[in-house]
Amino acid sequence: MDKREFARRRKRLMDMAGNLSSPLPSTTVSIDTLLPGAMTVQTWLTDNLINAAEYANTLPDITGLGAEANTTVTAKIYYKKNGNTLSSPAFTVTVGANGAWSISGNAIKTFLDSAVDYGPFELQVYQTDVHGNDSPLTTQIYFLDKDVPNPPLSVDIPSANDGWLNAVEASRVEM
Repeated sequence: MDKREFARRRKRLMDMAGNLSSPLPSTTVSIDTLLPGAMTVQTWLTDNLINAAEYANTLPDITGLGAEANTTVTAKIYYKKNGNTLSSPAFTVTVGANGAWSISGNAIKTFLDSAVDYGPFELQVYQTDVHGNDSPLTTQIYFLDKDVPNPPLSVDIPSANDGWLNAVEASRVEM
């Protein structure tokens, strides 16, 4: 029996003694087996690299396109630390009518503050349509470097007492 035939049949209940009930009222069932499509995650901070200066400020939202209107987008961050994979809580938002969505930069920074020291981390997003079907995962890799290098302790510049460094003198500059 195919799905349509199953949905059209009227069901009856049977008790332990074999007594049959009247047929149950007819019910129409719609079946949605179409998965929503994968989404696009926009580039974050122009290059998907978060440096110390950017990290010190409020991080912008991560945005994406290609979701179906009124679906739910769920995102999680994954980071490998000391051989273990850490994951953020799920960030969940409802998609607008235009298919655009965004995840709060502040919420992302809260997880980064607690878990990510340095290096690559992964954002995985998917959408769930109104019938509960999930899209394929879309993955984006980012890199966090919030360390500012220390300036050199000293610079040794050979002096020619003329205010200029020639090629030979410049090759002797040590830091």
